[in-house]
Amino acid sequence: MQTLLQDLKYGWRILQRNPGFATVAVLTLAIGIGANAAIFSVVHTVLLRPLPYADANRLVIIWDTDANRKLARGIVSPAEFLDWRDMNHVFDSLAGMRPSYVTLTGEGVPEQTLGVHTAGNLFRLLGLRPILGRDFLPEEEKPGHEQVAMLSYAIWQRRYGGDIGVIGRSIVIDYKPYTVIGVLPRDFSLFGTSAAFDVWVPFAFDRAQLNREDHELVVFGRLKEGVQLAGAQAEMEAIIAALKKQYPQVDQKNGILVEGFQTYLTHNIRPALLVFFAAVVFVLLIACANVPI
Repeated sequence: MQTLLQDLKYGWRILQRNPGFATVAVLTLAIGIGANAAIFSVVHTVLLRPLPYADANRLVIIWDTDANRKLARGIVSPAEFLDWRDMNHVFDSLAGMRPSYVTLTGEGVPEQTLGVHTAGNLFRLLGLRPILGRDFLPEEEKPGHEQVAMLSYAIWQRRYGGDIGVIGRSIVIDYKPYTVIGVLPRDFSLFGTSAAFDVWVPFAFDRAQLNREDHELVVFGRLKEGVQLAGAQAEMEAIIAALKKQYPQVDQKNGILVEGFQTYLTHNIRPALLVFFAAVVFVLLIACANVPI
């Protein structure tokens, strides 16, 4: 400590005797440190900060893969999804969703917007609660009971004026009547993009009419407490192998990928951000090395 204090006093005397040197040194270090602070804040926000969901580290997304078609992240058939949900022992829950454009008619001007058909438990899987009304019920995933809808905060404000009386109101989606049961939180965006989904309705799963080759779902899972990604991957590979034997007529070359949800959201920009961060650290080292002595 005594040596450090002596060095600081010595450095302060040098700076006082040579203000030009002090200015150059401070500016050089400020540029390097400022650049590092700025890029680290971006890295933290994008790569390190947990997603805004309960126990977000347990959230995964599950893909079909096919090396022969160079398919690394393929969507899943509803029949596959139901089998996975019944056969697995590593997830607290699985939920599938199918995005599409929908048309709202009835009140006001007809409007085309992004919508989702979803398994009824998706929001419970995420640990997300509506700010108004309720979530989907399990029975609303059954054919004949799926005519209910949840709205995004944005469309609730834009089209329905933020009226709390929208709960229980009948709206028309793709020319079919639905009853509004809930409104989602203002800051909810499933994939963290500005292209939010405005209308959510249950996917009615009818096993008797499902085609195993009709791939249309993105599948999410929540790992059980204590289950690691590698363990989930191993079990899902075993399930895929069993299903191939049970259904020899389906694709025998496809595989499966269990991927952390946050890893998926950042996989396109992670390499570039890390390279950029390393470059900025290198710039700081150069700045330190070039401070006049």
